[in-house]
Amino acid sequence: MGYGRYFDHIMNLLNEIKEQEESAIHEAAKLVADTIMKGSIVQAFGSGHSRAAAMEISQRAGGLVPVKLLDEPSQGRYEKVKGIGITFMQEVDARPGDCFIIISNSGNNALPIEIATCAKKVGCKVIAVTSKEIANQKDCMHLHDLADVVLDLHSCPGDAAMEVEGVPTKVCGTSSVCADVILNSVMLEAIEIMVEQGYEPPVLLSGNVEGGMEYGRKLVMRYMDRLLRNHTYYY
Repeated sequence: MGYGRYFDHIMNLLNEIKEQEESAIHEAAKLVADTIMKGSIVQAFGSGHSRAAAMEISQRAGGLVPVKLLDEPSQGRYEKVKGIGITFMQEVDARPGDCFIIISNSGNNALPIEIATCAKKVGCKVIAVTSKEIANQKDCMHLHDLADVVLDLHSCPGDAAMEVEGVPTKVCGTSSVCADVILNSVMLEAIEIMVEQGYEPPVLLSGNVEGGMEYGRKLVMRYMDRLLRNHTYYY
């Protein structure tokens, strides 16, 4: 069977990202580290399948505790409808100094663009995780136009990358795998920066190892006001 073709394609794509996105990964890591060391939090958002990448860095064993997953109630069903992101952000507890990581492979839909726009207005930094090639196919505002740092997923148009004889469309997307790897790379380097600067990084220990639950609870308590406060009207 040809499953190995997909492994090869992903490995080649990851090597391409490793070489070409090195500078952007460094800059994103600095933003994340500075945000946390200054007492603010990272807020991660993705709609549709991009939500998986936001989940990957939020409340993750081995990940940074002050990374909050932003859950939009429709789960991205209306991501192309203008105004949804603006309405959603009216209730998000975004504060100056926070850093938003916004994942959108296409980079053209209204929802992530509006969230990025609102975050910038509040005084937050924005890291975009997107595909410039796909976004630039449309003559419109792009997510990467609003970002302080852009992490390019190098996805092909349509995202699916593999051809199968007898199937009229390509199969097997690449953006989810690449987004997870590139964002974990950012978190790793952010943690290293914190250590270099003498700051103890708040890394979550798995609840499945001895002492993990107690260790994690102490860290979460430190950020509870921000992590558990989903809406501004809870003030």
